[in-house]
Amino acid sequence: MVVNAVQVDISNIWKVVTNRLTLVVLLGIALYGAGYGVAVTLIPAFLLATKDFDQAAISIFFSLFYIAISLSQLLAGPFSDKRGRQGFMAGGLILATIGLAWFSTLQQPWLDGALTLVGLGLGLFCVASLAYLNECVSDAHKGTISGAYYLFWGLGYFLGPLATGAVGNLIGLPIGFYLLAGLLGLETLLLLVMWRN
Repeated sequence: MVVNAVQVDISNIWKVVTNRLTLVVLLGIALYGAGYGVAVTLIPAFLLATKDFDQAAISIFFSLFYIAISLSQLLAGPFSDKRGRQGFMAGGLILATIGLAWFSTLQQPWLDGALTLVGLGLGLFCVASLAYLNECVSDAHKGTISGAYYLFWGLGYFLGPLATGAVGNLIGLPIGFYLLAGLLGLETLLLLVMWRN
């Protein structure tokens, strides 16, 4: 009986995750996890090493980043309930792309502004994508899709900094940031194309 229940559950998970649009959204969630992971690991190291940040400046960065994520989630939840999820998902990815692509070339206070933009974008995408995925499945699969969400987020959170750091070791950390920003932008385009079809 337990074996049959596990087989049914795995079958349901497979059906949910292999839907094309759902899979693209989950890939976006992995990139969101990568962006978050990079923001709490590699970006502070980069700021200390190349931008002459001290501990106080790093504390300000973390404060702004977490405030931006928290406020954007708080605001995006009710607004996306009224206006739809897709605009907030795409808008969040665009903001994160812009901030991540530009911050390494900037100096204070613009640098903190760009990184705050990353936090705003990630927060918008986070709450809207979780709600979007939950609306794409029946009540019987809401736990399944939430589990898939956190699996993909966790994979991105773990692998994103490793991959970005590996690129950084080969050709420079700013290139790793540009590549991650490019992937976020590509994800935005992919989502927009799929939503139109």
